[in-house]
Parts: sequence; C-alpha cells; structure tokens
Amino acid sequence: MLEDINVRAIAEILDMTGITLPTFGIVVILLSEILFASSPCVAQEPRVAAKGPVVSVSIGYAYLNSEIPSVGRISENGVATGIAADFTDRFGIKVESSYTRTYGAFGLPRHSDVLAVMAGPVIYPVRRHRFAMYAEGLVGGTRIEGVVPENNGSYLLVEVKSSAWAVGAGVETPLTRSTVLRTGVDYLRASYLTPARLVSGQGNARVTVSLVYTFGKVRR
Repeated sequence: MLEDINVRAIAEILDMTGITLPTFGIVVILLSEILFASSPCVAQEPRVAAKGPVVSVSIGYAYLNSEIPSVGRISENGVATGIAADFTDRFGIKVESSYTRTYGAFGLPRHSDVLAVMAGPVIYPVRRHRFAMYAEGLVGGTRIEGVVPENNGSYLLVEVKSSAWAVGAGVETPLTRSTVLRTGVDYLRASYLTPARLVSGQGNARVTVSLVYTFGKVRR
C-alpha cells in the first residue's frame, strides 16, 4: 500500500521555512560577492593574487550515505558543483550544490534523491606546493524526496524541504597551472520524516571528488 503525503510532509515543516529562506539569502549574497568582487580581474591572465580573490568553479562526483530516521540508511550517487573565491592563502568562501539519487530503496520501485544548496567559509590550515588541506562550514537548505517504511507494512512517499548545514574537510592536489583535483568528506545535517510522520534530524555522510578550474593562478 502506497500513500502519497507530499503536501502533508511540506506542511509539517512550515515552521522551518523561516530558517530556510534566510539561508538561501546568504547563498545569494555570497555568490554575488564572489562574482562582483572578481569581475574586474577575471579577464587578466595571469591574475596577481594580491589584487583580488582567486575564483574557481568545480564539478564532480558525489556519494551520499543518507539516513532515514528510525529506519536505516541508503546510498545515493550523483553530481556536485560549486563556485568559490579565495581572498587569501588561508581563507575563502564557496557556494555549492549537490544532487544525489538512488532507485529501489527498501525494495520499492521508487526513487529517492537529495538536493542540497549551501554556502559558507573555507579555511586552509595547510597549503603546500603539491597539496593543500581545507576545512569548511556551510549553511543552506535541502529538498529530499523518497520513501519511508511504516510499521504496518505500508510506505509513505515523502518530500521534505528544510534548512541544512554541513562541516567537512578535504585535500586539493594541483594537476596543472589552472586545475586542481579536490577530494572531500563532510557531515550533512538536514531533516526528514520518520515512520511516525514526525520531522526529525537526519545525519548524512557525503564524499565528493571534483575537478576544479581556477581563473588565474592557483594559490600555493
């Protein structure tokens, strides 16, 4: 037995919308800061790092181990993209999005997916010629669709939109003058529905492997 409760699931987290909207406002502000702060320098090759932020874009693979509260965990695969600006050798900001998806969770012919959009600061405690280590803290929002098994053998089809945050770390390895291979791991905290139809915190582990292109000289 399948019961479509998308409308109900969204209604139950309306009190969280007040958090989600400001976080998306932060994302827009940070993205604008990256674009406008760097616009006078983007056309210059090579860029002089001291005169402006070093802007980069990234795209790559994302793996998400997603929690279904009170039920278990599922694995999803997808893509991650982002734009970042390094203002110094040690500090930058980034805006990123990831979309992961799986099919057949709990043996049901339905898909489950997670869309996350977040932004925040990035610090580089270690930066060497051949590699750099970073840590980040991001805030934003998620839209999660999927299934929730109930105790009576039926399933719920759920869509939940909520605020989210993530903390993580990773390593960057330069490949060429303008490209970097970035590998990162983070903990993504969002919200999802339980079999009791209550919104609960959801802990997710995410791994990304991305190719980064830098407009200008890669900081080392």
